[in-house]
Amino acid sequence: MTDEEKYLIGVDFKNDKDKYRKLFKTNNPTWKDLNLYHGMIFSTGEKWRKWTQRRQDKDGTLKKIDSVKDEIKVESLPSYKESVEIKNSGEQISDKLISMSLEESKDPDFVLKSHGYSPDEWVITSAKNSMWNMMSKEDGIRTLYSSKISVKPRNEILLNEDNITKILENLIKNYSIPSLKYIKYNHDTNGDLLILNIADLHFALKSYMETSNNEYDDVIATNRFFYVINDVLSRIKHKVINKIILLNLGDICNFDTPYQTTKGTPQTDHSLSYYSMFTKVSDFMKKFTRNYGKTKEYCI
Repeated sequence: MTDEEKYLIGVDFKNDKDKYRKLFKTNNPTWKDLNLYHGMIFSTGEKWRKWTQRRQDKDGTLKKIDSVKDEIKVESLPSYKESVEIKNSGEQISDKLISMSLEESKDPDFVLKSHGYSPDEWVITSAKNSMWNMMSKEDGIRTLYSSKISVKPRNEILLNEDNITKILENLIKNYSIPSLKYIKYNHDTNGDLLILNIADLHFALKSYMETSNNEYDDVIATNRFFYVINDVLSRIKHKVINKIILLNLGDICNFDTPYQTTKGTPQTDHSLSYYSMFTKVSDFMKKFTRNYGKTKEYCI
């Protein structure tokens, strides 16, 4: 349909409401009705109304059309009993005759809009579209469908581009920086407690660069252990510490029974024997407690 034809139909609708009352079988035909009848050639009926008004303002005249002219033919819809049923659950059933193509009949958003429902607020639970008749339009042959759908209110927000934009704009508009309340702690005058959490050291595990892209053995594990301890202590050297607790969160050793985990998973790659592993772990734990005399407790 050309812009000129859209314009002429719009002006005709404004000037001859009686004709459209009979055509749409309603006392108050709306631009939405007109838009649905012509297959949603505008995204909304209101956009068609404003577009027609702008054209009229530009032309400087209220242009009328002669409904007898052959250029514009408005077909009468066959007799069809349309209905809407509202259920206690909030669901609704709509049954009406719709002009749409086969592809449009497969588009849930188009079907919802054709029945007067917003896809942002409603979702189709079932739909049945049956070919009912044929009608001729200026832009070709279109099919009338007897369309019956069941819909329910949408519980979640439809995450399309428009809604995401609205959510972000609302967040930006209404966001305020939270006020943080200062909390004053009463520190022990004798000093603070330091808890060192050590996890997944996997002492005695052996790995190779060629097979795992990483070198690892008991020497590297020992160096990393003391590196972490010294790093933490250097970061808090301005504090007074009166007790240090070394807390084992698990897997300090790579196996706890001979060459397998508690669950029985075999550990074939190891740098130390089972007994040597426990001896060395005990040695560097003792070294830690000797070097850092404030360590009162530790858990292995």
